[in-house]
Amino acid sequence: MRRKKSEGYFNNTLFVLFCAEEEHEVWSPWGSESYEALGTATVEGTVADDTNGSVRPGCYDITDSQLIAGPGNVPVKRVVFYSRDYCLLARRGERIRACGLLEKVTPRDGGAYYRVAVGYFDAYISERREKEYIKVLEGPT
Repeated sequence: MRRKKSEGYFNNTLFVLFCAEEEHEVWSPWGSESYEALGTATVEGTVADDTNGSVRPGCYDITDSQLIAGPGNVPVKRVVFYSRDYCLLARRGERIRACGLLEKVTPRDGGAYYRVAVGYFDAYISERREKEYIKVLEGPT
């Protein structure tokens, strides 16, 4: 939490910043992809792009991914989050571990890929609530 600059106190007044994208900046336009849930999974990877790590929903694009637990052994391209807790958490070059819902993503223009989604609304009313997380394992490589 110390590295986050999106909340704090100024003159004894609490402030919280919420980032919002302009329409042309949205990283995943509504309806541009379809998702197939494959089950809960844990992935490790190196953050290749943290540009969308300050918005909600946000994401960290990762490389060198490795499924630690979960269905199959597929290359995960992205860790997506819906909870504000994960905004500004990871930085480019850092190794992260995330546990959430493994999904096969199929964009309208083709080129399917896999992602792990953390903090879907249904997770808060299911057993996934206690299992999901994103954490930084080590600094830039």
